[in-house]
Amino acid sequence: MIRKVTALLAALSLSCLTYSQTVENIRVDTQGDEIRITYRIGGSTASQFFDVTLSCSMDGGPRFEPATVMGDVGANIVGGKAIYTILWDVFEDVDEVANVEFFVKVDLIRDMDESAPSEPVSSEQQVMEPEQQTPGPEESKAQSQSFERRVFISYNGSLSSPFGLSVGLLKNWGFYGSFRFGGYVDEWQTNIWLTPTAGATKYIIGNERYRLHGFAGLGVSFETYEEKVYYTSWTDFYIAGEAGLTGVIGFLNLTLGVEYLTYYGADLVFGIGFVF
Repeated sequence: MIRKVTALLAALSLSCLTYSQTVENIRVDTQGDEIRITYRIGGSTASQFFDVTLSCSMDGGPRFEPATVMGDVGANIVGGKAIYTILWDVFEDVDEVANVEFFVKVDLIRDMDESAPSEPVSSEQQVMEPEQQTPGPEESKAQSQSFERRVFISYNGSLSSPFGLSVGLLKNWGFYGSFRFGGYVDEWQTNIWLTPTAGATKYIIGNERYRLHGFAGLGVSFETYEEKVYYTSWTDFYIAGEAGLTGVIGFLNLTLGVEYLTYYGADLVFGIGFVF
């Protein structure tokens, strides 16, 4: 980890050439073993929507677009914000970091203001070195705060198994583990089932106010049944699969998905918890 962070700092200490349509105030720094790029879209308004493309070149080589990025990158980025943030989980894409130049390209794709020009604006400019364009610390902190909250813990249940817990990591690619249990007990019988599940999470879209992640996982559901009149009992298990969406709003995360158990069929999965 120390070697990776040192390599990042060394790479980012050099000049970063960035070209854009209307990009201003580029700043590049490290956040753990990730690279954080902050920027502004000069003169933009909340009625405008942009395509934002991040590419980079190492040691003067060919440009490529990092794959494991999250934040204000991609299609339909809304204009008018004070600052935008992109996080690149760099060592998910490359094994080593050389001297890096970043290129942020912004294209206006739609303007809801009818008085504005209907055709996309196109221009290009060279941006100054990162250390000469640092945004205010409070602005940078406010923008990246949402992306810094990654670890979550939440209540996790379904219609048939209403009690459970889920914990995991919400990065560009993350992971989670969960369990749910339910059942019923009366004077005639006892029926209890427990379903542990593990899987992956994937960042889809977001900004400083919210993020949306998908999740999918596999597990096993164990069922125990006891009949009290004839004193019969048995235990069985079923393959379980699930998929759905997790939304992050501030410190809160909300989950909605579908669980499928062999033999029993589909069930609704839901949850609510906190992100740290």
